[in-house]
Amino acid sequence: MNKTTAEEIAKAAAKEAVAEYIKEKQKEDKARIFRNTKLLMRNYNNIKSHVEKGIADAADMELNIKKSGLDPDELFIYSIKKSKFRSLIMLAHVDSCLAQLEREEELKGTLEKYLAYTYYYIDNMSFGSIGQVCGCYERTARRWVDELDRTMGVLLFGVDSLQIAD
Repeated sequence: MNKTTAEEIAKAAAKEAVAEYIKEKQKEDKARIFRNTKLLMRNYNNIKSHVEKGIADAADMELNIKKSGLDPDELFIYSIKKSKFRSLIMLAHVDSCLAQLEREEELKGTLEKYLAYTYYYIDNMSFGSIGQVCGCYERTARRWVDELDRTMGVLLFGVDSLQIAD
């Protein structure tokens, strides 16, 4: 084997290895976005409760700060540490995405998919119960939720999820 052939083989192998790495990274990113979407939606009610309680806590803390003489900036720092502000922003983002998802499904004439999605994540209904309410099989309800998880992933994470789409 001559030097030129060995270099060509090495370059081809390197290109193939890089292409395989990129493909594997995209697959991992896609799985991460799907997993994060499901995790976020599973915890929607907890986040909402955290935000609602957090707003009341912040008001109570403000009164306590005035009495104690602490700097108001400390209230802000404490709130950030507790992540209530971030939770509020994320909750508003999720609510906006849910509204957009509802509009999209309504335009498609498949509002039952959106209802199944909200029944599962927001109302904590089982797939069997969703099937009964929506007049479909449990497997169909599960498939609808999985399908809309992917759509929510795009709405929630934007271009990051589009770059790794199938």
